[in-house]
Amino acid sequence: MRILSHNVFWFQGVPFATDHPGAPVTAILDRMAACYSQLEPDIICLQELQSPETFEAIADALETTGVYLQGGTLQQYGGGILTAGGTAVGDSSGAEDPAQRVWQVVDVEGEEESDDLRIANLHLPSSRQLGAEASAAKRISEVDDVLAYEPDVIVGDWNEKPGGPLTELMSSRGFVDAAVVSGREDTTSSIGGGRGDQIWVAKGLASRLVGYGAVDVSDFGVEDVEGKTHVSDHLPIWIDLGDLNADV
Repeated sequence: MRILSHNVFWFQGVPFATDHPGAPVTAILDRMAACYSQLEPDIICLQELQSPETFEAIADALETTGVYLQGGTLQQYGGGILTAGGTAVGDSSGAEDPAQRVWQVVDVEGEEESDDLRIANLHLPSSRQLGAEASAAKRISEVDDVLAYEPDVIVGDWNEKPGGPLTELMSSRGFVDAAVVSGREDTTSSIGGGRGDQIWVAKGLASRLVGYGAVDVSDFGVEDVEGKTHVSDHLPIWIDLGDLNADV
């Protein structure tokens, strides 16, 4: 099973100067749909979706369905999980402390009941709007809300480098960084470097991690859309899980 995560930058392409997007740029959305199709993921978790119409557009392009959630305080920072048969079990719209951006938890049915997974997709606050101290505290608060649903896999844009307070929290709650477990901790997840996008798995799944990958920035350039240099400022990352029925 392949689980992919990507901050799509509203399908605007880079550069894009504001955080108030209009409709997706068709050529950028089509390019991303082709990229996802080539990677053949079973579950696609997306961040920075500005509207349900945008989510429907990428779902239609990939001939699938899924669960969309509008962003919180910043409504244009929506999220979506593309997977046939996914069932929402919790999200930031019902949190006591509203999310700045978005988090959602969805149950995904496997071929066997023992293969079922609970996936959390999140986009945590940035210091750009809240400042360093307030955003760090809000990230911890939002991840605590997510962990209350006991997900198996948590993916998304963490807006924090590995080794910070979130790493400490996740490790203390029985999760492992998939990139570290896979020996890929130096893998870049954005066109500017670094690994602010992360995938964490419950320790019980760690032995079933059989792959970790990211699109190379050299493959993410744009030459046929005027004024754009890259498809997004973030790169798709993914994990591969082996047979969930295997003995561990």
